[in-house]
Order: sequence, then C-alpha cells, then structure tokens
Amino acid sequence: MRKVLSLLMVALLSTAFLFAGGSNESSDGPVVINHWYWVPNADVARYTEMIDEFNRTHTDVQVNWENVPQDDVRTRFITAFQIGEGPDTFGMGGNWIPEFQAMGMLEPLNDYIDNWDQKDEIIDTLWSQCTIGDTIYGMPWKLLVTYMYYRADWFEEMGIEPPETISEFIDAACKLTGTYVNENGETVDRYGFGLRGGSGNGEGYFIWCLTQGAEFFDEEGNVIFNSPETVAATQLYIDLYQKYHCVPPSCVGDGFAQIVGAFKSGRTAMFNHHIGTYVEISEALGDKVGVMLYPASDDGHRWSEGSVISHGISSISKHKDEAFEFVSWMSENWAVEHQSRYLGSIPVTKTVSAMPYFSENPFYAVSAQSAEYVGAFPMTVNWGGIVKDRAVTLLQQALMGDITAEEMVASIAEELEKGL
Repeated sequence: MRKVLSLLMVALLSTAFLFAGGSNESSDGPVVINHWYWVPNADVARYTEMIDEFNRTHTDVQVNWENVPQDDVRTRFITAFQIGEGPDTFGMGGNWIPEFQAMGMLEPLNDYIDNWDQKDEIIDTLWSQCTIGDTIYGMPWKLLVTYMYYRADWFEEMGIEPPETISEFIDAACKLTGTYVNENGETVDRYGFGLRGGSGNGEGYFIWCLTQGAEFFDEEGNVIFNSPETVAATQLYIDLYQKYHCVPPSCVGDGFAQIVGAFKSGRTAMFNHHIGTYVEISEALGDKVGVMLYPASDDGHRWSEGSVISHGISSISKHKDEAFEFVSWMSENWAVEHQSRYLGSIPVTKTVSAMPYFSENPFYAVSAQSAEYVGAFPMTVNWGGIVKDRAVTLLQQALMGDITAEEMVASIAEELEKGL
C-alpha cells in the first residue's frame, strides 16, 4: 500500500510541475527557457517589461517566466529538482546557495563568467555572496540592504524625531500607537510598528537580535547564538506584542503583503524592509514617507543585513548555454537599471550605480549608508530551512506565549549546530 501511495505521489508531483519545469524547443524555433522568480503584484508589469525586452532582442532564446510566490519558491524548486523537473533558471537568495549546492542543484558558472565581456562591470564585492570556495554559482542581480520606513508626516505632527536607538524606537512606536482620524474622517486604530510574525519573519527577527549584540558563531566557528544578549533581544521583540502592544494584533500571522499593506493604508507608522518596496511605498504615500537607518542598540552597535539576489542555472537544465545567455543579460546595464529604478535595488553594476538618479536619491542614499553596517547571514547548508521555516514557527509560538524566549533561542542554536 505504501509503495502504491509513493508512486501516486510522484505521479502527482510530476504532473504539477509539468508546465513549470523542463525546457522546450521546436526543431525550427528558438530554445525556450523556463524561469522562476517571485514578484509582488505591484511589480509584475515592470518585471514583465524586462522579460519582454529580452524576448524582443533575442531570436535564438525565449524566456517563459513563472511568478512563484516568494514563500514557496525555495521549497518548490527543491521538490521539483528531486523529481527531475523545475526551471532552467531561477532567482535565489545568497543564503540558499550552500543548501542548493550541497544537493547538486546548481551549475558552476566560472567558465561562462570568464568568457562574459561584462564581468568587470559587476561591483567586485558582490561575487563573494554567490561563491562557495572558488566556484561561482550565481549571477548577481539585486543588492538589498535593510533599513526602516516611517511616516514622516506623523512623526512631524507629534514632534518625534526618527529614532536612532532601539529604546528610542520603542518609545516612538508606543507614542504612535492609538487612534487617529484618517483622511476620510474615520477614527481608526494605528500601531507604531508593523512586526512581521508570519511567513518571512526570520530575517526581521535575526536583524533585531544581531543589532543588539547577538552572534551566530565565534572566531573558531562555534555556535554562540544562545547567549544572554540574544535572549534579552528576543524577549524585547516578543514584548513589542505582549507588553507594549505597539504592533497590530494580527502580527502573528502577518507576512510581507500584510505589513506593506498596513503601512500604505495608514495602520502602522514604521516597518523594516529594503529598497525593493521603495517604488510601491512612494507611489502610495509620496512625501508622507521617510526612510532611516535601522535603529542601533542602546550602546551604539549597528547591524544591517545585506543580501545579493542572484540568478542560478539548474544543473539538470538541458539548455545551459542559453540559460546563461539570459541570466547574464539580466546582470547587464539595461536590465540592472530597469529593475533598480522600477523594482527597487541598489544597482549591481558600476555604470548604473554612478547614474545621478541613484546617487542623488534619498532612498538609495540611506541604502548606501546602511551598507556601512552590513553583515551577512550564515552560509550553512541548512540556513535556508532555519530562516524560512524553523524561525517562522518558533517566533509565532513565542509571540503567542507557547514557548519562552530562552526556549526559542536554544532551539535555533540547536539548528545552527546541525549545519556545521
């Protein structure tokens, strides 16, 4: 019976990925590359412009893009690969690369890049987040550095300065929590901070902790996450919900769409993300929105996460040369300018970075300033599972009071040990 069920599951999975994975080509037509990438609804039109431009300017290769939800793309790709399906090319966070490489999912790119005439255009320091040992597995595409969005109009109305420290941040969040009369004359609830407790919450939680002195490893590579500093920071994060009540009651289940929607609709006064939401937020709120560095610890320590989103090529793609033709084009100046301008990113090429639009834009300026304090998340084989799965569950349990801060931190430390 188990064997029958297993065979049935494989058949169902194969059917599910039939149209998402695998390359197609006609004997008398171009090679079709299947590409997976996650794009919020607000950015679909602009992203589609990029795919259309590639397809318009290339007769030998055409790209079929599937918009896979960000919360699903990592696990969907792993599942598809395991049954011999999946896309030819895909976007990936830098901390996914060790896991994907360990599973044999990634095609090495060194030989392709050595023969690519635009390789010197890429900002030199970005290659390290796409490399294991001496082997490059990703083409840098987006550079994202975490900072904080805030409602500049509300801060001015209440005489509050943008917070520099965590204590000032909590004080501001509490002062901004309450009711107010919106533009429609309605009295509505407002909360100081949009805490992301649902899917994708891991990054925000770890940034909060690392800002306040938490560390993953010591100089010898030993796990030291389970420390008094981490526990104290974790408890303070939980207190935003349980004690200060300065975050929405829905925060335990709120993911990306919810925290952005709450900020745009006037329900929250601050939230942390990166320049990837700059266009959407600016179009919705105009000069009502400001941007600031992620608050430092009370003793002045500042830490911000910087990540490179890159494009990889599946090791089982049947059209790797054509796949590289596409992912390399996405890292060249036209595509980099387009996505940096309209989708939100620090440009990854030197030429685009020097353009006045980026060098003189305040949102990009704060991104550049934040980059001075950037650190990277671990590049261990199980980090993707920790930040995308385990931390999500643990934080939700802690917010609901089902586990303590100490228990949450200890569980994460145990998972980190498994990745060594």
